[in-house]
Amino acid sequence: MGKFLDLRTSQNSSATGFPNAALTSATVVGEIGLQTANVANPIVGLNSYVVVSVATGATVTANILRNGVTIYTAVRTFPAASADSEIALAAADLAAPAAAQTVYQLVLSGTPAPGATAGVTRVGPESFWGIAQNGSVPATPT
Repeated sequence: MGKFLDLRTSQNSSATGFPNAALTSATVVGEIGLQTANVANPIVGLNSYVVVSVATGATVTANILRNGVTIYTAVRTFPAASADSEIALAAADLAAPAAAQTVYQLVLSGTPAPGATAGVTRVGPESFWGIAQNGSVPATPT
């Protein structure tokens, strides 16, 4: 069983209707710094929840970065327009470094359907959180 190291939350928006911003380029919507005290083999669980308004055929790409390097990507294309489309993600970083602190970011980007001008709007809420634990497992007796 692992040992708890750290838990951090980034809540960019706690209400529906905010930030009400078009998603026209890659945008950081959450950032956390997990402190793992240089413990070897940490395991990190990462979760997010965002709500967007989308036009028919629009695509949302979500990337989770560790210290600026993408470690997780999810892409979703919406077949129909929707005012409130929920996107929930769960990821694990099984190769997290032993470091005093590791920075994780949730980055969203939106793309309109080919030939369309309307795309994706961030309507909130937006949350991103992670938990780190010592991933070492005691040796099994033989």
